[in-house]
Amino acid sequence: MNLNDIYESWEQDSVFERDQLSEESIKIPQLHSKYMKILSQERMRSKAVTHQYKQLYKIKHEYYRGDLDMETIRAYGWEPFDLKVLRQDLEMYIDQDDNIIEARQKMEIQKEKISFIEGIIQQINTRGFQIKNVIDWEKFKAGL
Repeated sequence: MNLNDIYESWEQDSVFERDQLSEESIKIPQLHSKYMKILSQERMRSKAVTHQYKQLYKIKHEYYRGDLDMETIRAYGWEPFDLKVLRQDLEMYIDQDDNIIEARQKMEIQKEKISFIEGIIQQINTRGFQIKNVIDWEKFKAGL
């Protein structure tokens, strides 16, 4: 699920029908279950993306050090790297590598998704209090 799908889903699910408070109250566990499932899936994706990043980082480390075999270089479709990189400059080359940047961006997107979903779940967890506040306000307005 991409971030825009999550945004759109929450935009629909966050609508609060004031005239159907009992129905809204009943929907809380369903919403909680839905977003906990999404959170779990995105955490698993995050672990996979992080693992892929670490593997790529190791391979790129060997590539820039000049230790990566030609078979692996060809398998990835890369050109041989002929420069001798000093040990202190190795991190700079790896950090500026397009593949590493792309993998890092994927990790950041996963972190953003997880953070957003956790925020949604916090909102769902307080929804019962919001419903109670609306009921109390309506009672107050009615003079009860």
